[in-house]
Amino acid sequence: RARQYRELVHPLQAIMEVLQHFECYKDIGELNSLREQVQVVRDQLGGQILTDFKDFFANRGSVPPKTIAEACAVVDVLEPKVKQELLTWFIDMQLQEYQVLFAADEESAWVGCVERRYAWLKKHLLAFEESRAALFPQRWRLSERTAHRFCVVTREELSKILAARRDELDVKLLLYAIQKTHNFELLLHKRFLGAE
Repeated sequence: RARQYRELVHPLQAIMEVLQHFECYKDIGELNSLREQVQVVRDQLGGQILTDFKDFFANRGSVPPKTIAEACAVVDVLEPKVKQELLTWFIDMQLQEYQVLFAADEESAWVGCVERRYAWLKKHLLAFEESRAALFPQRWRLSERTAHRFCVVTREELSKILAARRDELDVKLLLYAIQKTHNFELLLHKRFLGAE
């Protein structure tokens, strides 16, 4: 059954605005009951949208791309936690391949291969922007959020690897990794902040 997310946006916004106006009347039972019913519907809607996203990105073909794009508008109207949960799930899914390729027990995880990590992100972001970025509102800044999460994960993983293999480090290797990381940081800064 086709989802009609686009048709939900304006009525949902209107309902939320009306409920906001009645926020000061918390002692009226009927309003509290209505607020609770709306919250149940919002929670169900958020869960349904997350399921649709998971089905779509699992390539099950049961959810059309247009539905995903329209669902984003509904997510913007729902509570911020729905959007945050969706973004966290999506970005973690995007980085699954990276975490397998550069797992601590892989040779590619070592500091000497740090440039491969950065090349992976550049390639991944290009592929995402060509094939999937149009599904999401630009204001969600998914490429930037993915790059940020990539950096957090990379820092955590490299810290663990450096601690575990401390005796294999030398100054030349460390300087190489620092230079490549600095260049990558400049690239990200220019890409997402537009500054030189």
